[in-house]
Amino acid sequence: MKKSNIAIGLLSAAVIVLGVTLLRGGALPSDGTDITAAAGQAQKTVVVTYTDYGFKPPVVKINRGDSVQFVNDSGKAALRVVPLTDKSFNENAYPGLAASKSIRRGENFAVSFTLPGVWGFTNANAATMVGVVIVE
Repeated sequence: MKKSNIAIGLLSAAVIVLGVTLLRGGALPSDGTDITAAAGQAQKTVVVTYTDYGFKPPVVKINRGDSVQFVNDSGKAALRVVPLTDKSFNENAYPGLAASKSIRRGENFAVSFTLPGVWGFTNANAATMVGVVIVE
């Protein structure tokens, strides 16, 4: 099975889990931090850590204008954040999700999200590791 098919399958599964969670009125997965900014609050930055096991949290929900900071805490592979696209899910990639270089352990890459939508991302150096940013 191709790595791209695995990545698309993992992203699809994440979106399904997210949809079921939201429909049941549950909270999004998080690292204990409230990741949704209330209306009228200042813009904020949400940290997504890349580990040997993938992105943590794998799904974040933010408001327009908020940023996501990707931090590489993996010992196995460099992190290169790239958009994940799938014509059946989302043909467009968020323009800021493409890192120009690999991010070594301890380094980070930040993206400010100004467009609403559901934006998938992956590590170009480990395509089975995927995540989703939901921008309201």
